[in-house]
Order: sequence, then structure tokens, then C-alpha cells
Amino acid sequence: MRRLAARAVLAALLVGMTSGCAEQQAAAWMERGHDAFTSGDMTTAVDAFRRAAQADPNLAEAHHWRGVALRRLERFDESLAASQKALKVNPDYAEARGNVGKVYFRKGDPEAALAELFHAVSLKPDLAEGYLTLGVVLHSVGDVQGAIALYRRTLELEPENALGHNNLGIALDESGDQPGAIKAFRQALRVDPDYAAAHHGLGKTLWTADRHQEAIAEMREAVRLRPDFGIAHSNLVYLCYRLGQFAEAWQHLHRARELGAPVEPDVVKRLSVAMADPAGPWPEQELKGPGKHGD
Repeated sequence: MRRLAARAVLAALLVGMTSGCAEQQAAAWMERGHDAFTSGDMTTAVDAFRRAAQADPNLAEAHHWRGVALRRLERFDESLAASQKALKVNPDYAEARGNVGKVYFRKGDPEAALAELFHAVSLKPDLAEGYLTLGVVLHSVGDVQGAIALYRRTLELEPENALGHNNLGIALDESGDQPGAIKAFRQALRVDPDYAAAHHGLGKTLWTADRHQEAIAEMREAVRLRPDFGIAHSNLVYLCYRLGQFAEAWQHLHRARELGAPVEPDVVKRLSVAMADPAGPWPEQELKGPGKHGD
């Protein structure tokens, strides 16, 4: 009996040691995964989080972060599977539920995305990223006012969220509230002065508000920060043409074409006429304003 008891104690100790070793291994792989994720190396992150999950299959965070990294790699079906594993371990894991919603949105199913994302914020009412993504999904299906409300909720929870301010600016501009949009874009740039999309959005909105010199300055800053920003180059073709800066407009036209960004054919035609005879006269008919905000 004493021998059996001693064996049972030894077995329990071995199980405990093995469990502790597995947890340590999982923690080490999680750290490697987060380091890779932060540096933008999603392939390495996926492998590290996979190894963490192998070491500790009940570590919901390992499955979740593997799902996030897979989504970043646009491996959507694998991402869903990883998030579902996280939810099997912890059904109330709001962030994993949110990743499922993001994947459905990327797969072109906004209805399923909304269901998952609303579930996520019901599980965790202070999940700012969940409200932000809900705003993006509603915005994409044309519910601008609903998106505005969700972007504002995001910013109540995370006042320094530059993307939230930028998206709010886009939605307010689309709703006709140019002063509010300008304020939102400036808030985004206060948080992140090098945010090219916010400079572009501010420029587009300033142009709508007839503040043309400020508008073109913001657009130029956008392409300086991000030379491959196609829609910004496309909009600069229009702005420069309207301000009589034909040579610069021509440069942006070539760059927009290189990047595959659309340029209004009528602007191209009129710019060609202006370049052939810079002294004018040039067509004076009204042109459409700058195009979409871009990303």
C-alpha cells in the first residue's frame, strides 16, 4: 500500500512538472509570436502561436493570436478555424469573436460580420476595436449615421485612436458636416502627424469647404508621406488643374497611372489641352470634385 501511495505521489509530481514545463514553453512561444507580430512578420508569428497552442492546447490566447495573424496574411479560412478553437476553449472570448467578425467582413459577408461583432461587444462592452470595426462594416453598407455613432463610441473608449478619428472624419464629410470632419481629421493628425490617409481626407474636405490652398498642401503632404498613395495622386491631378498648376498635375497623372489609380477622363482631356497651350483659354465648365477618401 505504501508503495502504491508513493507511486501515486510521484506520478502527480511528474504530471505537475510536465504541466509546468508545457506552460513555460507556451509562454516562450507566445512571446516570440508577439514580437514577430509587432514587427510585421506574420508568417513567423503564425508559426510561433501554433507552437504555443501545441504546448498548451487550452491556451485560448494562442489560438486567437494565430487567427489574427492568419487574417493579416489573408488566409481567412485558417483564421476562422483558429478563432473557433479559441472560442471552444473560452466561449466568452470577445476578441476572438471579433476576429471572426472581421474575417466574415473580409470574405464579403457583412451580415455575418455584424452578428459576430455585436456579440463581441455584448461580451465586452468596452471593446473599442469591436465598435470601430462595427462602424467600418455599417459604413460599407451605407449606414453612415450608424457608423458615426459607433466611431464616436470608439473614441469615448480610446480618445487617442487615430483610425477612429480618421474614419469619423470620412463619415462626417460624407454626411455633409465639413466642419466636424475637419476637426476629426485634425484630431487624427494630432495623434499621428504622419498619418497619410488623414492628411488626404483633410485635404479633400478642405477643398469641399473652398479652402483650396490648405487643401492642396494637405494632399501634397499625403503623397510625400506615402508616395504610392494612388487615390491621393489622382485627386492632386484635379486640384492642381483647377489651380492652374498644370505641370504638377501632369506629374501626378503619370504617377496615378503607374499605381493603377483612376483619374476622371474629362480632367485628363482638359489637362492635355492646357499643357499644349498653357496660356489658355482653357475649358471653364464645372468638373467633378476630388474622388473618394481612400484608405
